[in-house]
Amino acid sequence: MNFGNILNKIDDLGDISKNIPLNDLLTSEFISKYTNFTTQDEFKGKLNEEADFHVETLEGVKDMDKDKLNGFVKRFTEFGDWKSMLTKAVQLYMAHKK
Repeated sequence: MNFGNILNKIDDLGDISKNIPLNDLLTSEFISKYTNFTTQDEFKGKLNEEADFHVETLEGVKDMDKDKLNGFVKRFTEFGDWKSMLTKAVQLYMAHKK
């Protein structure tokens, strides 16, 4: 099974975060390149404000309402939804691990 097939089987954040911590996927470098923010803390702060949900760590995102999360991602990132954002983050993470 190639990497593309694996990504196609990712249904939600839980499948990804079991193996790779979100802090390792959504690095400040990733955040500054693909979102309107420059750090993980800025990203989390705005997420808390916009989604009316308190996220202590990026891992807490998995408990958020998916519609609110997708809306946030669409408004403040280059991605159309959370899954697309995570897919790109996983691709970059895997490319750096080679």
